[in-house]
Amino acid sequence: MPLSTQQFTDRFGAEELIALTDPTERTEVKTAVFNAAVQDAFAEIAATLNGTIALDSAALPTAIIALLADLTRHRLYADTAPDTVLARTAEARIFLEKLASGAAQLQHDSPVDVRISTQNTGFSQGLWT
Repeated sequence: MPLSTQQFTDRFGAEELIALTDPTERTEVKTAVFNAAVQDAFAEIAATLNGTIALDSAALPTAIIALLADLTRHRLYADTAPDTVLARTAEARIFLEKLASGAAQLQHDSPVDVRISTQNTGFSQGLWT
C-alpha cells in the first residue's frame, strides 16, 4: 500500500481517520474504505504524472506521499470536505500538474531525502508537510 494508515494518522490524526472511514459508529479504522481511497488517489497521481516520474508504490518519495495523503483525505471526505481540505487538494493537483509538465521537479538524494524544486512555481519547499 503506497500510504499506510500510520502515515495518514501522523499527518491528520487518528480521530479524523476513524471518523472518515467509520462515519456511523466511529469506533475503528475501516481499512477497506481507507485502502480504496488510497488506491483511487494513487491512480489519480499516476494518471496525472503519466510516466514523467517513476512511481514505485512500495517506495514513494516523501513529497509524493504528502500529495497522496492530501488526495486520499479528500476522497475520504467525499462531498463533505471542509475548505481547508479542498484547498490542500487543489494545491496538490496544481503541483502534480507542474511536475507532469516539468515546471517543478523532485530532486532525489535518496527515497527519504526529497526536495521539491520550485523554480518559478510559486510553491515553497515543504508546502504539504
